[in-house]
Amino acid sequence: TTPALLVDGQKVPATYDPATGTLTPSSPLSEGAHQISYALTDAAGNTSAPSAPMSLTVDSTAPTIAISSNQASLSAGQTATITFTLSEASSDFVWNGSAGDIAVTGGSLSALTKVSDTVYTATFTPNANSTTAGVVSVASGKFSDATGNFNSRSEQRRVGKQCLRLC
Repeated sequence: TTPALLVDGQKVPATYDPATGTLTPSSPLSEGAHQISYALTDAAGNTSAPSAPMSLTVDSTAPTIAISSNQASLSAGQTATITFTLSEASSDFVWNGSAGDIAVTGGSLSALTKVSDTVYTATFTPNANSTTAGVVSVASGKFSDATGNFNSRSEQRRVGKQCLRLC
């Protein structure tokens, strides 16, 4: 008996391992939802009806993040709302006000407030009497999506040239 792999109802080239009973497609599946099933062909060439399909979703795309500010520059005593927008939901994007996935220089950043599954906000407060530019950034590899893909790009917020600057 020879098994055949069916992806979205179409036979695809695959390798069968009789020791484990696994069928592995010869080429990676494309991103998105798929229906996977199999059919068996006996020595006489008779092919069974396809098995009941199993649903799966392929997601190999790393999440991204965009950081924005409601202020182009800050003076002493002012604060800025920093918005973190993720390309997809993450259960491990964290910042408690002093530790987590965000790096802060030139001031402090409050704990994250979750606005939605993909949007978070926090308040940036510049250091008093500081001439150091404020920077809020998230390095690559800090958070992941539901399938375990880590963010592969870092993001930094600068005003004008994309960095939060304090005046």
